[in-house]
Amino acid sequence: MNEVRENLVRNIKKRREDLQLSQMDLADRTGMSAGYIGEIEIGRKFPSPESIEKLADALEIRPYRLFMGERDTAAEDGAAYSAAVDDIKDKINSQLDRLARKGKL
Repeated sequence: MNEVRENLVRNIKKRREDLQLSQMDLADRTGMSAGYIGEIEIGRKFPSPESIEKLADALEIRPYRLFMGERDTAAEDGAAYSAAVDDIKDKINSQLDRLARKGKL
């Protein structure tokens, strides 16, 4: 199996499990059969672009994330984490500045 297919298989299955969906649940959300979902998850079938869009919608993620490798998703998640931490720091510093101006620190 090539890397693109391996990433797709791993990401669909992982995201489905993270959302606590069965293959049948995912099939219901996409309008595909559970058998077809199973074939995709073991790498026997490769979905069309239209099916990829349906899968991404059902899995509540952007389609490109289905093709990202583990290092890619870790880096992207790390960037999102860093941005969130920076946002929290800014809010805390703003609050501290406001309290200092009021003489409450």
